[in-house]
Amino acid sequence: MYQPGFAVYITLDPREMNTTPLSDLMRTYQESTSIKDFDAFVEYFATVAVGVHLSGLAPQATERNLVAGDGEISVGNTIHGDGKSRVVAFADPREFNRRFGPKCNGEMQGKALFEVVLHNPDCHGILVNSAVAESSVMIPREEIESAVSFLSRAPAMRPNQVCPSSSRSKWWQVWK
Repeated sequence: MYQPGFAVYITLDPREMNTTPLSDLMRTYQESTSIKDFDAFVEYFATVAVGVHLSGLAPQATERNLVAGDGEISVGNTIHGDGKSRVVAFADPREFNRRFGPKCNGEMQGKALFEVVLHNPDCHGILVNSAVAESSVMIPREEIESAVSFLSRAPAMRPNQVCPSSSRSKWWQVWK
């Protein structure tokens, strides 16, 4: 109901109002192939939880309690067309699993996944699978290095943005 004299301010990020914000940014980039759209995709990727396929989980692992089998957990990777190894990530993981079946069984902050790539010298980037189409976008290692450098200089948090994990308080670990 409208009340005269009252101002209404919209403060929500429109991407938070749908179930596939990261996939939508992927599609925008794929349609335009502009650097600006790619940068927007990578920056948003860093601030959200993305799906990953974890292996090495013990049977007693639950949605809220991660348990490693024999002390080792690994994030799924793939050898893409060029023969280089990349971590596999799933944009909008809950929607991805709903549409394509349970391919991912865990979530990580995008920025934490960047750190996993950077700590593995044989990894050449991330292959991000869309939740809205059978398509993917690669984030090359060089772009990840640039993004991590940029994010470390950027303000800690912008309005309506989920705070990315701080490099001083890492909750992830590289498992070997």
